Amino acid sequence: MRLLKDFDVFMQYYNMDLCKYQSFKSLQKTVGIYKMIRSKMCGVFVEDNELYLIYETRKIKITDSYRLIVNRINKHEVIFILEDDAMEIMKMPFQIEKPIPYNAPFDYLNEDLEWTNFMENVINNEDKKRSFIEIAEKAND
Repeated sequence: MRLLKDFDVFMQYYNMDLCKYQSFKSLQKTVGIYKMIRSKMCGVFVEDNELYLIYETRKIKITDSYRLIVNRINKHEVIFILEDDAMEIMKMPFQIEKPIPYNAPFDYLNEDLEWTNFMENVINNEDKKRSFIEIAEKAND
């Protein structure tokens, strides 16, 4: 069972194998994390020791040449721009919401309480990307 953890809702998951949302009474091992943005899923997950970004129905393997640019329109709106060697691959707009107090998605990401920081760090920071992959791979064991 490959689960993505909801970034905002404690013990809410998306089951990638069954393509459905599920709640559990206990913490589950996950291969990634997601957030619903304007009714669209946006997230990152690990498959075959590689990092992937998922947005709506698109699944993109994140290689070293990819960068996530956070374009802050104002204090309430942000556009994620995914680039590959400075060529724009896609734009993902969303509203910034007040952070919800919760347990950090992964222990090493305690400072990433905002979705923008989390996504930017996991995609752009090689150390955090590697740590994210290692933790998610353990969930597959």
